[in-house]
Amino acid sequence: MKKNKKIIIIVLGVIALLSAALAVAFMLPSNKQITDNDNETMTLYKKDDLMPESISVKNDSGEYELLGFFFNQPSYASDSSAEGEEESSHSMSDGTDIVYTMQDHPGYKLDKEITDKLVSQCKKLYAKEIVDKSGKRYEEYGLDEPKGSYSVRYSDASEVKIDIGSFAPDDKGIYVRVGGDENVYLVESYEMSPFFIDKLQLFDKNMTGSIDEVLGFTISGEGYKEDIVVTENIYACYEAMYIIENPSRVACDNYVTKTVYGGVQSLKGDSVAAIDVTSEELAKYGLDKPFEKVSVRGKGGQSINVLTSETDDDGKFYIMNEGSNIIYTLSQSDNSWHGITKFDLLHDSVFSVLPGEVRQLDTTVDSNKKTYTIEREKYMGPNYYENESITVKCGDKEIPYTNITVFIYDLAKLNRTNELPDDTSGFKTNLMELNFKYYNYPELSDNVKLLRNGAGKTLIVINGKPECCVNTEKADQIISQAKLIYTSERMKSVFGE
Repeated sequence: MKKNKKIIIIVLGVIALLSAALAVAFMLPSNKQITDNDNETMTLYKKDDLMPESISVKNDSGEYELLGFFFNQPSYASDSSAEGEEESSHSMSDGTDIVYTMQDHPGYKLDKEITDKLVSQCKKLYAKEIVDKSGKRYEEYGLDEPKGSYSVRYSDASEVKIDIGSFAPDDKGIYVRVGGDENVYLVESYEMSPFFIDKLQLFDKNMTGSIDEVLGFTISGEGYKEDIVVTENIYACYEAMYIIENPSRVACDNYVTKTVYGGVQSLKGDSVAAIDVTSEELAKYGLDKPFEKVSVRGKGGQSINVLTSETDDDGKFYIMNEGSNIIYTLSQSDNSWHGITKFDLLHDSVFSVLPGEVRQLDTTVDSNKKTYTIEREKYMGPNYYENESITVKCGDKEIPYTNITVFIYDLAKLNRTNELPDDTSGFKTNLMELNFKYYNYPELSDNVKLLRNGAGKTLIVINGKPECCVNTEKADQIISQAKLIYTSERMKSVFGE
C-alpha cells in the first residue's frame, strides 16, 4: 500500500511538472525567431550585420520605399559629387558605406540624420511584452487597420514586416505585430517614431554651399522698390568693407552686410514644403513672384541665388534655390537677413572717410567758399624711419592739419535717422556743401550737402541723392565746425571729445 502511494505521488509530481512546462510553452511566442535576452525583453528581429537593401514605409503622409546601394559601386552613383555622397552614406559594422535613395525620387539626396535613425531601427527591434496571443483581438490594439507599417528586405534575402497599431495607455508604448506571427507585442514608442516621419521630411534640407571671398550681393524682388546692389569696397578712403555705389556712394555696416551674405551661405531648411515643384505650387508658396531674391557673388565665379516668400502669420517663410525643384520653410526669427532694407544695411554714420586719404576739401557755408589742399611729403627721419610732413593751405594761409581731421571725424558722428520724405522739394536752404577729393583715387570725388526746409528739418544729400533726414541740432554743430577750420589755432571737437 505504501509503495502504491509513493508511485501515485511520483506520478502526480510528474504530471504537475509536465503541466507547468506545457503552460510555459503556451505562453511562448509562436515565432521561433523571437527569444528572450538577458534584459527580459524579446527580440523581434536582429540584423546588425546585414544591409537593409529595401525599406518600404506606409504612414499618414503616404508610402515610400528607400533603396540602399554600396557607396563604392559606380553603377549606382548619383549626379551629386563623391564628397556629397560620402556625407549622406551610412556605415555598416564592417566599415562598408551604403547610400540610400527614395525609389520614386532618385534625384534627391536624403536627410542623413533621419535616414540614419530609420536604417538603425531596421537593424533590430525589441518587445517589452506579449499582450495578446489570440490572433482575434487586433481591433483592440489598432492592428485591424494599422496606422502605419514597414517592411525590410535584407542583403541575405530575408524579410521583416511590421504593422504598427495604437499607443498603449499611460504612455507605456505602442502595439505592433510581426508578419507571420499572430501575437501582439508592446514596444517602446520611440522605436517606431522614425516610421511616422512625414515623407517629405526625409529629403535633405541642406540648401546652399559657401563662398570664401564675397564680391558683393544684390537684393531685389516684390518687396523692394528698387534693387539694392552691394559691392566690395575697393576704395581705401572708406573704412567699410562693402558699399552701395548706385545711385549714391554710401558705406554699409560691416556686421549687417555679413548677416546677409553669411546668412544665405550653408543654409539649411527647417522643413521641406514641396518637391517636383509645379507652377501652381510656386504660386501657392508665394515664389512665382518672389518677395525677395538674394544673389551673392564670389570672386571665383561662384554664386548663391535664393528666392523667398513674404513672412506669414506664423513667422515663417518659404525659400528655394533659383532653378531648383524643392521648396523649404524657414523661420524669420532665425534668419534676420530676410526682408532686410537698404536703411538696415547702411552704416550709422551718414558720411565717413579717412582723413589721411583726403587730398582736397572744399567747404561752402553761408555762400562763403574755401578750398583746403593737403600736401604730404615723405622723408627719411633719424634712425632711418620714414616720416611724413603734412601741410594744409587755404590759399596762401597755412592751416593746422588737426582742424581738418577733427572736422572729418565730427562729420562722421552725424548719424542717420530713419526718415526720408517722399517729397524733398521743400528743402531749399543750402546750409553747407562739401566736396572731397582723394590722393590715391584721383578719379573719385564726393559731394555732401545739408539742406533745410521751412519746418526746420535737415536733409543730407550725397552725390546728388537725398539720403535721409538728420538731427538738426547735430547738423548745426557740424556747420559751425566747418566755419572754424579756417582758424590758425588748433580747434577741438564740438562734441567735447
